[in-house]
Amino acid sequence: MSEKNQYFDFERTEEKAKRKKSFDDLVDEFRKESSGSNNKFDRPKNHRQPLDYRQKSLIVGLFILVLLFFRATVSSPVKPKTIDFQSTADGQLLMQIDQRISSMATTTRQELIPLLDSMKNILSRLSSIDKSSSFYISWNKKYIGYLEKYFNWVEAQKPDLLVDFSSADKNFLPKQNIILGNFLILFDPATNILYQADIFSKDLQKITHSKVISRITKFDEASFLAISQDKKLFLYSLEGRNWKELEVKNGITGNPQDFFIYSDRLYVLSDNLYRYDKTDRGFATAKSWLSEKINLEKITKMASDGSIYLSAQTDILKFNRGKQVNFQMEKISPAINGIKAFFTSEDTDYILVLADHQIVIFDKKGNLLKQISSPLWQTPQAISIMNGQNKIFVVDGQKIWKISF
Repeated sequence: MSEKNQYFDFERTEEKAKRKKSFDDLVDEFRKESSGSNNKFDRPKNHRQPLDYRQKSLIVGLFILVLLFFRATVSSPVKPKTIDFQSTADGQLLMQIDQRISSMATTTRQELIPLLDSMKNILSRLSSIDKSSSFYISWNKKYIGYLEKYFNWVEAQKPDLLVDFSSADKNFLPKQNIILGNFLILFDPATNILYQADIFSKDLQKITHSKVISRITKFDEASFLAISQDKKLFLYSLEGRNWKELEVKNGITGNPQDFFIYSDRLYVLSDNLYRYDKTDRGFATAKSWLSEKINLEKITKMASDGSIYLSAQTDILKFNRGKQVNFQMEKISPAINGIKAFFTSEDTDYILVLADHQIVIFDKKGNLLKQISSPLWQTPQAISIMNGQNKIFVVDGQKIWKISF
């Protein structure tokens, strides 16, 4: 090869090397550019002006308006349509009953009972639909007026609240009560708790014991008796604050439903009505007091004033010397659909009956004297009377009310 050709080959090789180097350099530059900054590939920034105070206030105001609109249209309950009770069949029937009562020249209680019972049933239906309607309120007021006029009905608007156990002891729900002097003894069989409440100062004191009690009854003005679930008899003294077991020879017979002391003798209602005569240590063996066969399946309560009264579901039976005697409570309105409790004694001239939502006071012949109710009562369960002061104590759930009559 000539020197000239060698020279040109050398130049070509050198140019190729330069071109190759230049390409590698371009790649390196591209890589450096790519890894160094991506700003050229980023989205352009938004350079809007910040909101001023006026614009922010406008946005907040619109947001509040939207919330108020939502609450008014979605959250608030739809107001029910007013019902025209007067044009209904019940409304027309109420007016017919009222016209019939008004047209009676002379009216006896027995004639009024079916009319007022019908009025009560109609008002009960209307109450379940709309108790706040002016039609219902006016007719219910008229119905109460008839009860006041013809059936000695009294509404105790503000009875005295002796104690409220929802704040004193939320687990205590009394079912039985007795009065000893100035004290009210309250018993809750479910929790086996006894309380002593001062009627005048309203002070409360828990009565401690280790027995499982089923029922209590008055022994005298300073002590009471309790029957335990294992059918043992105990005496508690308020003054000594102590318990004493009393002997009952051969034990208490049957499953006691109720009991009381009269003339130093113990009377217990179970499968029969038993009498236990007093002994030095307690009481003797049980003797059947009833001298005739009486169905006692639905009898759970009794009281005595010398005679013995037994409460059936809607009536009271009276017995003297073991035999049933003629006694009947006067038929009234509202009718007594179930006797929850009743009370009488030789120290009072009354028989008190606690029905669904009223206390009915009869004389000893069964004549109606007065009916007492209160809009504050919820579920009255038991009653007792303070002798000589005409004061009734009503156990109503966890509240104890005191009313005068």
